[in-house]
This record gives sequence, structure tokens and C-alpha cells, in this order.
Amino acid sequence: MNILCVTVELPYVTGGGGGNLRQYHLLRYIARRHHVTVISPVLPWEWDRLDELRALGVDLRPVPHRLPQERTRIRWSYWLDHLRTAANPRPFEVARFDLLRPAIAREIRQAVRERSFDVVQVDHSQVAGWAHWCPRQVPRVLILHNLLSVRTRRAAERAPRRRRLLARWDWFKTALYERRALRWFDWCVAVSEQEYDQIRRLAPEAAVAVVPNGVDLTYFSPSRMDDVRRPYHAVFIGSLDYPPNAEGIVSFVEYGWPLVRSKSPGATLAIVGRHPTPDVQALDRSSGVQVVGPVTDVRPYLREASAVIVPLWQGAGTRLKVLEALAMGKGVVSTSVGAEGIAAVSGRHLLLAETPPALAEQVVALFQHPDVQDNLGREGRALATARYGWDSLASTLESVYEQASAHRDLRRPLHQDTQLQHE
Repeated sequence: MNILCVTVELPYVTGGGGGNLRQYHLLRYIARRHHVTVISPVLPWEWDRLDELRALGVDLRPVPHRLPQERTRIRWSYWLDHLRTAANPRPFEVARFDLLRPAIAREIRQAVRERSFDVVQVDHSQVAGWAHWCPRQVPRVLILHNLLSVRTRRAAERAPRRRRLLARWDWFKTALYERRALRWFDWCVAVSEQEYDQIRRLAPEAAVAVVPNGVDLTYFSPSRMDDVRRPYHAVFIGSLDYPPNAEGIVSFVEYGWPLVRSKSPGATLAIVGRHPTPDVQALDRSSGVQVVGPVTDVRPYLREASAVIVPLWQGAGTRLKVLEALAMGKGVVSTSVGAEGIAAVSGRHLLLAETPPALAEQVVALFQHPDVQDNLGREGRALATARYGWDSLASTLESVYEQASAHRDLRRPLHQDTQLQHE
């Protein structure tokens, strides 16, 4: 098959966020069996990542990106950008990619002149409109890394009072936009059962498949060395310019970490991830906290952890950082939002809590009971191995392409078929 992938996030591994990683690992499988053309914006710091993607054998068409990848890292500037788009009928997350539209349109039109495609895939609903530059007779597949309407709803619920009206207005616009955008595609791909249900509520007529996020089970594997865990040491890993991550770790350090330190005075916390915001950088002054920043390999930090924390109250989709920690056999302490979409059971695969103090209590419990860490680690690794290997997930995505190409006018969900492959 000839597959055209249009994405707003460049697929790569080294230092990548969840979206970069998901796309790269699925393409690694798909490109072995099909001809794949990738059109993607490239940020200034991403140009040295292009060789990773080209090594997969894809036809890469990069577009220089002049906008920041995530929301502006200065809080007041981020909300100023929201204010500027308040009168725009399109939501903030859609309007902020306006400057890319002419260049992306040129690349798509050039690609379809040069090759006949069997399927067009667009990643992320905020750029769903980019599919309109493709011939309408070509089947369209939308990959929803997370539901934008869920993300903006949760952000509105936690917005400061003086910004809440603006955030709710953006949520309203986002929900209307996403409901329309889902109907532009022959198939939609959700990353979890929860988001499958949410998509069906937004667009009941949509054909929806479930292709969860996954993990490289060879790369992220339990250490074969002597146990290198540091007692009373916690780790947080995530892109630190992504607002749900930044807000979550700041809230935990402010309201939960003092409780951990009071019960485990020598406790330490490493915060690992790219582009820390000023609020996150300021956490480096907290007792026992180190803001490590970006690293090329997170595994040494995971190996040292006695607890991996995921304090998230915003966002949507599923978190690769949870799957990576489970695959490495680590004890994970998360909110239900942080572990959303993963078939993990609290007390068996990980520990769940919903407030910073409750998360702190669970972290202390892990610190004080290494046997619990070991039990969670074994069960977590088994879960990751059974359900979240990339190759099996990529084969499910391939079946979506085949259904879309063979039955263009047959809008039948793959939900049940997808389920069978993961039981």
C-alpha cells in the first residue's frame, strides 16, 4: 500500500515526547511492509532527528516550523495567546497552527501529484483540516492521540478563576470543532477504550478502532544488573513544557512532597524532561528535589527509582511514561487521569491516589516496603508484555488501513476485532 502520513509532530525517539514516540514506533513496523510518505513540521531543535526517521525507509518531507512545539512556556504569554484567539471561531489549539497551513498544503499537493495513495493518515484532531488538501476519493484515517475536547475541558475545570471564562469558551469551541472533524474521516483511531466511548458519543456514526499506546519491550526491560534502586528516591518523567505535566508536578511538590519528606527525611525526587517551564525550574530549590531537565536516555533514572510518580489532573489519552515504567518493573504511583486508558489495576500493577497528599502517602508506602515495589514491578512488566508491545499494536493499525482501503463506503467499527487481538 501507498500511505500518506500527515502529522503535526515529527516522529522520532531520542528525546521525544509521547506523540513523537508513538508515531515512530508504529511507522517502524508499517514502513517495513508499505511505502510511507511522511509530511511533518520540524522545529529548530529537531533537524538532527531526521536521520532517525529516514533510516526507516520513509519518504520524508519536512516543513520548517516557526512556532513553539507546545504551549508558550511563560504562563502569562500562553493566556495572552488564548485571549488573542477568543474572537476566532476556531479553538486555540487549531488556530495556533495557522502559519503552517500554506507550507503543509503545498507539500500535500505535491505528494499526491507524484504518487497515488491508498490511505491518508492525519495525526491529531487539531490539524484534521489538513486532510482536505488530499483527493476525496482517498480513504482518510484520523489518529486521535488524545481527545482535544477532553483536554480542554479538564484544563477549563482547573483554570484559575480569572481565566476560567476564557478557558470554558475555548472548550465549547473545541467540542464543536472536534465533533465536526471526526466526520471528515472514514476511520478514527482511539488510544483507549474510554476515548473510544467518548468518540462514539461525539460522532455516533464514526467507524472507530482502538490502537493503544505501546512500549518497546526490549529497550525498556527490567535491569539484569544488581538492583540499582536508590532507597527513598522518586522520579517524575515527562515533557515539562506540556501544561498538564508542569501543573501536575508543581502541585505535587507544593502539596505532597513535604509530607513525603516529613515521613522519609532523606527522600529525593528527580524531575526529568525537556523544556522545563520557569515554575518547574523553581522546584529545584525545594528540599530533596532535583530538576534534571532533558536527557537522551531515561532508563538510568527509572532504574534508580523506588517510586515513579505520575501526578496528572489534566490531559487526555494514555501516557507512555506509565507503560515505560511498568515495562521496566518499577513501582508506579499515579492519579487515575495519569493511568487512564491502561488496563492496570490499583494494588496489583500500580498504586492510584487522587490528591497530592494521597499520592505522597502511597509514595511513602512504596519507600517503606521494597517487597511491594517488587510485586508491582513483576505484575506491571507482565501486563506490558501481554498487551502493549508495539508490533502487535501496529498490526492492528495496518488492519485499519486495509479496511479503509478495501471498504471505502463501509463504515463498520473495528472495535470488537481490535479487542480480540489484545485478550
